[in-house]
Amino acid sequence: MVTACFLLYSDKYAIGCIHKNFEFWILFWIKISIASFRYNNKRTIKRFHLLY
Repeated sequence: MVTACFLLYSDKYAIGCIHKNFEFWILFWIKISIASFRYNNKRTIKRFHLLY
């Protein structure tokens, strides 16, 4: 399901896909943010911004 969201990112249906998995995305980004700040890795932070 998540892979489908990435594949449909340029499509209008991607918004609905992300909205359905809203709670999952919040937890997903929080985990990445915590990992980035915990290790204080600038590369990880840059990757986070690129993915977002």
